Amino acid sequence: MASISLKKDTFVVRVFLNGKQEKIYTGLKEERAADRLAKKIQALADARKNSLTAIEAGLADWVKKLETENSKVYQKLVSLGLLDQKARPVTVADICRHYVKRSEKKAERTQKHYDSTAKRVMEYFGPNKPVAEITTDDAYSFENWFRTAPLNKRGKKAKPYDFKTANRELKNVKSVFLYAHKLGIIQFNPFAVIRIEKDGNSDNKTYVPVKTVMEVIEAETTPLKWKVILALGRFAGCRGACDLCLLKWDDVIFSDDGKQGKITLKGKKRPGTIPMAPVLENLLREWQGEAILQEIDSQKVFPDVTEETNAWTMTKKSIERAGKEVWRNPWYSLRDSFCIDVMDMGFDPKTYSQLCRHSVQTGLEYYQKYTEHRERNAGERMAKSPLWCDLGSAGATFGADSLLESGETLAEYRSFDDFLRGLKQGLLGVLKRGLQGGAFTALDVQRIKEEIDYTLENTALNEL
Repeated sequence: MASISLKKDTFVVRVFLNGKQEKIYTGLKEERAADRLAKKIQALADARKNSLTAIEAGLADWVKKLETENSKVYQKLVSLGLLDQKARPVTVADICRHYVKRSEKKAERTQKHYDSTAKRVMEYFGPNKPVAEITTDDAYSFENWFRTAPLNKRGKKAKPYDFKTANRELKNVKSVFLYAHKLGIIQFNPFAVIRIEKDGNSDNKTYVPVKTVMEVIEAETTPLKWKVILALGRFAGCRGACDLCLLKWDDVIFSDDGKQGKITLKGKKRPGTIPMAPVLENLLREWQGEAILQEIDSQKVFPDVTEETNAWTMTKKSIERAGKEVWRNPWYSLRDSFCIDVMDMGFDPKTYSQLCRHSVQTGLEYYQKYTEHRERNAGERMAKSPLWCDLGSAGATFGADSLLESGETLAEYRSFDDFLRGLKQGLLGVLKRGLQGGAFTALDVQRIKEEIDYTLENTALNEL
């Protein structure tokens, strides 16, 4: 029979199980309550001895009440084998812990982003919230709260995230639940319903001409360090602080004896070696000279730059000091413009990927956009092509004037033999596309050939 005893102002229940006396500390100070608990525990022990469950013994309600009112006693009964261990529900803290653990081998700044995301999730739901109770409606409510709740950061005035920042951070929040779903911790991702607009498309890229950047660099109000950094962004595609803080003088090879200089950027995402533009090389030489004069003994090119350095803000200040209108996305536009220029150079995909330090797919998706600049260049280049004319539209005419114009353009760039060969190919193309487009029929081919022979014999060759 279970008994009770007083120890340090609280009662202890003593019960015999399998021939051994066990102590259960109740935390109760009232004798009557302790005595009732002892009787229930004895009844539970008798039921287990007779292979009966708590439900079969009529103790289900008491067990449920005990779990919430005295969890320590409940866990002790579980450890003694009088109650079955119930599976603890997966909480928000659990999935956040797994999410943060992913960042252990990543950069320090990335770890901070993961920690920040996890804290925001736990701030809203609470760490002990069972994930199974989070619904899609809760996900929508979280999105609304996340976009509107003021955030006090760095001691500045509390204000909500702006639209773009909220989109970026919400992607991280979705990844918390997505990762938990991939691990099998949860069976359903409630945040799958949240749709986030992509901000990284090619239409958001701002092309900054070299002339504009040089005007900022050459301004007397721009500090030398930021002249170099701006040049690294525009002429080497530097990503920002993540590249700058790792850049060492050993990564800079100046031109010598006719060999072109090059610089290696070793950012966390993707390292790469880029040939140095003369502007960048001159500024780096000047910056190295200043470091020697100031006796700065450091292997790093920028010793005071860390991963927390805000390149966006500093670039904006440099533009304003130069008296220029701040372009959209001050720092990121420098790298964007570099990538656009490299793509326009027509390198093969592998070379382009190495120079810009991203995949070919990223280049095609984000940097190969059909801008007015590209449209104008395309028009100029196609106008010079010997094959350029309205070949597909019905009713198009192909006279001697159009052939002469194409031939004159071709002659500017090729030898006489190439001119005749190209002109012949052009004429064949005209005939083929003209037939396909319905400009004339097969019966007109003979008349067209006669006109071509006449043109070559009496006009084009004489003018040559």
